[in-house]
Amino acid sequence: TRPQISIDTDKEYNMCFGCGQDNPIGLKLSFQWDGKTARAEFTPTKFYQGWSGVVHGGIITCILDEAMGNVALFEGMNCLTAKMQVKLRRPALIDEPLIITSSITRNTKR
Repeated sequence: TRPQISIDTDKEYNMCFGCGQDNPIGLKLSFQWDGKTARAEFTPTKFYQGWSGVVHGGIITCILDEAMGNVALFEGMNCLTAKMQVKLRRPALIDEPLIITSSITRNTKR
């Protein structure tokens, strides 16, 4: 059977790598909802670096995936990421705050 997915799904264990507050190696992202946009702030430390001083691209992609998932849940959509393509424009630097926002721009059945 499929697991039920909701904002509260992981509260018992709270170990999601992206948003679990009890995951000792996780990102601990906490998204706020204003009715249209999900928003979080994150300051990556050296534990999330790839090249010296630069956040690993996989961590950035994880943050983007988490942002998409959270905005979908806030909008009442049950979904999982099936496919994701990321084109990084410039490096995110270690110890510099990131502001993450996401909103629904299109809703299709696929």
